[in-house]
Amino acid sequence: MHRLATLLVMTSSLTAAAQFTIRTSASTSDTEYAFGASDCGTTLTLVWTVTGAFGGVTNGNLKLWATSASSCADAPTSDDLSFDDVTPSTYLLTTTGTFTVTPSSFPGFATTACGGADLSVTTRICGAYTYLASTYSSTTSVAQASPLALVYDTKPPSAPTITAVSAYDGTARITFSANSEVTSISAQVRGPDDAEFTTKATVDSSVTVIKVTGLTNGVEYQLRLLGADAAGNVSEPSEAISATSKQTSGFYGVYLDAGGTDAGGCSAAGGFIPLLVVLLLRRATRAR
Repeated sequence: MHRLATLLVMTSSLTAAAQFTIRTSASTSDTEYAFGASDCGTTLTLVWTVTGAFGGVTNGNLKLWATSASSCADAPTSDDLSFDDVTPSTYLLTTTGTFTVTPSSFPGFATTACGGADLSVTTRICGAYTYLASTYSSTTSVAQASPLALVYDTKPPSAPTITAVSAYDGTARITFSANSEVTSISAQVRGPDDAEFTTKATVDSSVTVIKVTGLTNGVEYQLRLLGADAAGNVSEPSEAISATSKQTSGFYGVYLDAGGTDAGGCSAAGGFIPLLVVLLLRRATRAR
């Protein structure tokens, strides 16, 4: 009883540090979660957290609901999907709890069933509770949760764009650009004797260069990229670009390929060494 009495005194007036959030069990910071057709019938665990709750003894139940509206209201409507209430004695003392949702039951799928292709449907998971600012107040206020957006997305992103390809000894480096929906990029390769493209490397969208290894020198390959978004939708392939890797004969061979004519020895130091330094710097820059 002592703990409860102390807590009620602490929460008898507005607390500036009060926080009320709804997030997935996988992340307490992400305000959006994307899912695809394969997730429609799965069960997703969500977490509500109330820290430094407003009010105290006169608080109302914490309500949780799903809505297809563009924003959360102070309470669920008849068009929303309501979940079980949480009593004040629970959220004032335990401050956090879980509940489960099934995406296929969301209000946004009332007319279009979850599982359809080429769709984007956003459902907001809302929360709110009523409270009195103090024991002397007669006006009820509402504390709204920072909501969670659950985005059903079966629209593939646009294809990445290859901006440059450089071929080296058994290797190709592809420089690319992609739109903000893309979260990962895959490089595919097809040789002259291959019937299909094969995925050789995958990187996340934080980089702009992807490296493909294991190529045979002197063979012309077709290279292309695919982009995937957070919901797992895969784009159409980019335009295919040709590349042929070739074996190099060390730095001196690169020097000769670049137009160098010095044969070596002491007399060659004035021409070969400075150019070698330049080539080393160029390779170091490309490797970054």
